[in-house]
Amino acid sequence: MKKFVLGLLVIFLAPFSSFASDMFEYDVECGGAISKEGYYMVKVWVYSANKKVTPDELKKAAVHGALFRGVSASGECRSFKPLAGSAIAESQHKDFFNSFFGADKQYLSYVTLASTPYEYIKVSKKYKVGTIAIISKDALRKDLEKAGVIRGLSTGF
Repeated sequence: MKKFVLGLLVIFLAPFSSFASDMFEYDVECGGAISKEGYYMVKVWVYSANKKVTPDELKKAAVHGALFRGVSASGECRSFKPLAGSAIAESQHKDFFNSFFGADKQYLSYVTLASTPYEYIKVSKKYKVGTIAIISKDALRKDLEKAGVIRGLSTGF
């Protein structure tokens, strides 16, 4: 009986697990103490079963991290809070972010990769693939304010 219930549970949860795996595992940390005003320079790491990670995956992880996770401090760098506040904002504005990170790939206009030869680190049975990315935080914030996803800095206290 337990195997039957477990089998039914797996069948019903399988579609949700594939939805959850749409966003891959990644880390974002400060990429350098010096970056131009209005930009984040970050080191983005994507975990993969092999060394094949596309530039779009790295860019998506960098923007997603800046929006919902923030940027952790490292070395002489300071940390940055998430632009959108938290992951709750992603679920509240699901339609916007499905389009933003989906087929439209709007996130690509806010990020560039600074270095093409990626770094590879073997971690357990996965590879950690990393590079430096530069995110235009001011342009991203401005467009998120226009879309009503976040409040403007000039809105009242």
